Amino acid sequence: MLGISRQYRFYLIFIGLSWALPLHAQVHIKGQICDAITKDYLPFVTIKLGNSNKGITSDMKGRFELILDSSVHYLQFSYIGYESKLLNVPQNGGLVKIMLKPKQDELTEVVIKAGDDKVAYIINRVIANKTKNNPEAYIWYQCDVYYKMLADLSIPDSLAKKDTGHKRERIKEFTENQHLLVSETYSQRTHSKPDKYQEKVVSSRLSGFKNIPFVGLVTDVLPFHSYGDFIVLNAKDYHSPLSKGYKQHYQIKLEDSYRDGWDTVWVLSFKPKTNQNELKGIVHIHSGSFAITKFVANNYDADLDRTVGLEQEYRFFDTGGGGGLWFPKELNYSLNMKLAKSGRLIMSGHSDIDRVNFVRDDNFIFDKQHSIIVNKNSDGALDTLRPKPLDDKEKRTYVYDDSVMKKMHGERIMNMASKLPDLKMPIGLFDMDLRRLIRFNLYENTRLGMGLQTNEKVLQHLSLGAWAGYGFNDKAWKYGAFLNGNLGKYNETQFSISWYNDIQDPGRILLHPELDKTGLMAFLLNRVDSVSVKSLSFKKQLGYLNVKLTASDEYASSKYNYALYYNAHTLSRFHSREVSLNLRYANAERFAPVFNSYQSMGTSFPIAYAKIIIGNTGDDGSGFYKANYLQAIAAIAWVKHSNRWGTDHILLQAAKVWSNEVLPLAKLFAGNGLRYDAYAFYSFGGFMTAYPYTYYSDEFCSLNYTHDFDFKLYNWVIAPHKISSAPSPALAINVLNGSMQNRALQRTDFTVPYRTICETGVLMNNIYRFNYQLYYITLHAGYFYRWDDSPFKLNTNGRFVLGAGVEF
Repeated sequence: MLGISRQYRFYLIFIGLSWALPLHAQVHIKGQICDAITKDYLPFVTIKLGNSNKGITSDMKGRFELILDSSVHYLQFSYIGYESKLLNVPQNGGLVKIMLKPKQDELTEVVIKAGDDKVAYIINRVIANKTKNNPEAYIWYQCDVYYKMLADLSIPDSLAKKDTGHKRERIKEFTENQHLLVSETYSQRTHSKPDKYQEKVVSSRLSGFKNIPFVGLVTDVLPFHSYGDFIVLNAKDYHSPLSKGYKQHYQIKLEDSYRDGWDTVWVLSFKPKTNQNELKGIVHIHSGSFAITKFVANNYDADLDRTVGLEQEYRFFDTGGGGGLWFPKELNYSLNMKLAKSGRLIMSGHSDIDRVNFVRDDNFIFDKQHSIIVNKNSDGALDTLRPKPLDDKEKRTYVYDDSVMKKMHGERIMNMASKLPDLKMPIGLFDMDLRRLIRFNLYENTRLGMGLQTNEKVLQHLSLGAWAGYGFNDKAWKYGAFLNGNLGKYNETQFSISWYNDIQDPGRILLHPELDKTGLMAFLLNRVDSVSVKSLSFKKQLGYLNVKLTASDEYASSKYNYALYYNAHTLSRFHSREVSLNLRYANAERFAPVFNSYQSMGTSFPIAYAKIIIGNTGDDGSGFYKANYLQAIAAIAWVKHSNRWGTDHILLQAAKVWSNEVLPLAKLFAGNGLRYDAYAFYSFGGFMTAYPYTYYSDEFCSLNYTHDFDFKLYNWVIAPHKISSAPSPALAINVLNGSMQNRALQRTDFTVPYRTICETGVLMNNIYRFNYQLYYITLHAGYFYRWDDSPFKLNTNGRFVLGAGVEF
């Protein structure tokens, strides 16, 4: 065997080292990029290497890290809305702080042309590739999400100066040393196409409380991606600049580009067109698959003096075979809003997404009934799960808030807050029903009363209650008692036994609280039956299906000019027994834990309702009259926000009754009229030109449709930060058709809609908006006209309508 000479071996070693070592000396640079005025970090700043087109971007906190060889002599920093800056590469590297100055001029309008225009080409390709890059379109994904939210209170100097000495120092010390609030959650998120979704909260913590009472709302704050037609922030839909019809809402400009390996990343800026309440920001688009790599957007509401924003960063996962998928990596949320004279509330949320998996687990079971599952009493697990340790300020916040809330009996406060949505107030061993305190309607005028029921301090799953009220116009007492039971971990199985003497309007269709408009109809009540009712009900949630079974025994006596003419007799008192089955089905509905029960977070699909009633009724006492009957009622409701179109509200209802004898009016169907004298109260699902008791039928079908346009006619500030006007138009049509057998036997005034009743209307939403911190209280107005045999009688067929609402 031939040996290798020493010189030759040295030559081989020298060649190997020359390949292993870099050809040029390297410089290691770390840094952070900030606003030169506010000192806030700037996310996703473009950093180009010398005069080449190669580059990187800073992260969400404006941080960057580079290892450069001697061929790169300077770095170029550019960011939309800021002056570019050059930095000579330090010979020894090290830490650098880059301060960018905001530009004084605004972006100029860019007219986007179709065809070969580069901006239009990029955006249209992004839209065309959404199904490839949208995580919700993936067959399967599973990931871990760590979410942290911080809340701070900023006190203006002018207010702080009014507090002298020790108090001002304490305020300053508090805001500098700790946050107002800290919240953390660590969860596993699972999605399966087309609409299965599950989030398991492994651990959660809210400063001041043992458990987060509304963890489902916390985990839903951040939009998970920006591929939808709308980006939802603070429960408000903003049009996406990367959706069809973007030209209607945005001015878009190609600001920059840089190389990422063999691919190019384009940097686009967008801002709303004149009078459009939309987003402003930047988006980075990767040429490889026209996917979003970075997205920054914010909206400033001058009337509320509120800024809300988000930042998103995506990363590429190589799935093998030359393919790959883009998926969110980090998500940021921010809210900065004025709080009257006390300063500003500043909230920031940050999500880290890790352990992403695209391989379907066939053994995974989705819980339809509980979209978010919470592992309680596990806040200690966060110490091992959070990506980065808490800083000293965050640790002090937990210690301080926990001690303060313990002294203030925070659990008691949360117990009170948990009952306010049901309008109940805990008082010792009892809950007081605030709805029973005072009522107004056209029949009683004013009713004063009281309602009490035992709470969990007496029995955990049972509540015994009673109520009473006195009507000043009819000078009569109404009263009742009940026993309610809640079974199961989340009170999803309920039963109730009740007895009451009260009044109710005859023929009112009570299909589901979401559709019944009981509050408005209670005010318009002026035609009533006095009733004494005993009932037993059982309710159960089964996935997307809600089932309620009720049995009742009722004595009713007419308190208005009514009689049923039967075999030469007039009847106005009836005894009825019924068994009813109520069903509600909402496909892909999401449920989140709020306090001690699961609440619906909505669904994008239509919701179906049905009710079947089997009963018999007869005259009270003599047995002269008796009738058996079957009622069937069904409805479909859908609210759909469509890009380039607006929001459609659709309600389709139909009902029919079968009986061997003529039935009293209370067992038929009343039209849902909302007219009050010369005006009407607008509420979707009602008829504006009809009184509550104008129409009756024993079978009917109806359609209510309203279309809300997205655009606003103008935006006028009447009183800065208090009152404004920003009307958006809406069109409505309501149609009703019905019939009735033996109309002549019903001795009272009403109309049967044998011929189709049709009314159309024009609405102006948000004519006046009153600023109320997080949202607006809005007033609406419009005009509805009923088309019948005598058209264009504005005084009789037309009605002005008034309404109110809330806009976030």
